[in-house]
Amino acid sequence: MGLTLHYFGKLTSPARIPELIDEVTDICESAGWEYKTFDHILEGVPDDYLKLIDDNASEFRARGVSFQAHKKAETTMLCFGPDGRTLSPMALFRPDLTDWSDDMLAHYSFTKTQFAGAEGHVVLCKILKYLFGKYFSEFEVNDEGEYFHTEDRTLLGERFGDYDEAFSKVSVALVGAKLEKATTIPELMAMLREALPDAEIRLVSDEEEE
Repeated sequence: MGLTLHYFGKLTSPARIPELIDEVTDICESAGWEYKTFDHILEGVPDDYLKLIDDNASEFRARGVSFQAHKKAETTMLCFGPDGRTLSPMALFRPDLTDWSDDMLAHYSFTKTQFAGAEGHVVLCKILKYLFGKYFSEFEVNDEGEYFHTEDRTLLGERFGDYDEAFSKVSVALVGAKLEKATTIPELMAMLREALPDAEIRLVSDEEEE
């Protein structure tokens, strides 16, 4: 939960990956941002997906860079497969469990900026907009702050206010629920649902329902 920027894209050419990495690292060093470069062979990518990219492919090389544009923002990842498409965190770190036929799961990434505030969000939007315009042939952005496409700071402030209010309500509800009194998982789930009646709360396996 928290205001987040979701994004996907494809480079004009995979050959531009080193150029993008170099520019992002230069920007990070100039701005004093933390960053890491990425160059690994991913194990577990299905052969049929490899063949869609290149009939002769025998491995899946992922390259890119991650950076933190604000100390209270999550890390932004710009990592790419051999075809120049962005890779999701799931694809990078658990390629064996990724559904590569699902673009959302395999290629969309995200950065939560809730705790970085409006200024941190604006900085991230500006750097991504610059990089997308220079290096990408296509991109898609879903900005929960509605700033990326509008550049409307007033609207962005309102969206942050909406999330702050929601966080406050949840915090008050959870404090009042006295969750520390729960002794079993089903009891805890029941208390959470009572405290947050408008939220969808469930275990991944839903074992508590069985």
